[in-house]
Amino acid sequence: MKLCFTIVFFSVYSSLNILSQKTELTTLPDYDSGVSTFFIIDEAVICYPAGDHLQFWDIKKNEIIDTYQYSLNSKVVALISNNESEYLFAGTKEGDLLVFSKQTKNLVYKKEVDSSGITSLSPIIYKSRMLIGCSNGKVYELNINGQDEPRLFYNCEESITAIQYSEKLDLALIASGEGVVEFFKGPAFNWLTRTKVSKKWIRDLVVDETKNRLFAVGDEGVLWEWKVDKDGGLTFLRSQNVWSNWILSIDVKQGGGVVAMGGLNHKLLVYTNFASYEMKLKGPITQAEIIKDKGTQLKIVCCVHEVGIQIVPLVDMKYKSSF
Repeated sequence: MKLCFTIVFFSVYSSLNILSQKTELTTLPDYDSGVSTFFIIDEAVICYPAGDHLQFWDIKKNEIIDTYQYSLNSKVVALISNNESEYLFAGTKEGDLLVFSKQTKNLVYKKEVDSSGITSLSPIIYKSRMLIGCSNGKVYELNINGQDEPRLFYNCEESITAIQYSEKLDLALIASGEGVVEFFKGPAFNWLTRTKVSKKWIRDLVVDETKNRLFAVGDEGVLWEWKVDKDGGLTFLRSQNVWSNWILSIDVKQGGGVVAMGGLNHKLLVYTNFASYEMKLKGPITQAEIIKDKGTQLKIVCCVHEVGIQIVPLVDMKYKSSF
C-alpha cells in the first residue's frame, strides 16, 4: 500500500513539475501584424505571409528555411497545399487565388475569383479540385491542374467562414454566417443535406476522421459535436458552453482526445482526455492548430490578430480543471 501511494504521489508530482516548466512563446519573425492565416506542412514547417511575401519556418530548427519572394501586393487570408500537390495556393482579401510552384517558388498563375474577397480554401479534393469560399456567400469550384475558370458551386446570403473535406467519408462541408453546415457528397458533390447549428455565425469547423466526428464553433461561444456517417447523417453528441464570447477557431487531434479553441476574448483553451488548460494571449485568435514537437510535446500554433504567429507549448498553459 505504501509503495502504491509513493508511485501515485511521484507520478502526480512529476506531472505538476512538467507543467511548471515555463518556456517563452515563439513569435515568428518578420510577421505582418495584420496576418490572419498560416499553413502547417507535416507538423514540421509553418508557411505564413510575412509582409509582401511568404516565409517557411522550421519548427524543430526554430529558423526560417525558405522564402517565396513574389510580391503579394494583397493580404493573404487562406493557404492550402498537401504532399501530393506540386502547388501551394494562397487566397487573398481582394478575391484572387495565387498558385505557386513548390519546385521553382514562382507564381504559376493567378485567378480572379470574386472581388468580394476570398475567405476560405478547402483541402485539395481528388488531387485536382478545390472549393473557394468568398465573403459574399459564394463558393466556387476550380480544377487546379488546368487553366479553367472557377465555376459557381454554391451560394448563400452570408459570408462563407469554413470549408472542410473528409476523404474517408467523401463529404465536403461548408459553414457560413447563416449558422448552418451544408453537406455535399462526392464524387459529383451534389447537395446532400444541411443542419441548422446556430442563430449566429459558425466561425470554424473540423472533421476528425479517426472517430468520424464533426466539431463546430461560432459566435454563441458554444462547442458542438456530432457523429457523422458517409451519407451525411448526424448523431448529436454534445453542445458545450465555452465562453460568452465568439469562438473563432478550433482544431482536433488524437481522435478527439485533444481539442484547441481560440477566441475573440484573446483566450486559448485546450481540452485533453484528462484536463483543460487556458492562456490569454494579446489579441483575438483567428486560427489555432495542434502539433507535436519532436513527437512528444504538444504545441498550439496560433494566429493572433495584431500580434502575429505564435507557438504555445501546452506545458506553458495554465492548468484549469481535471475531468
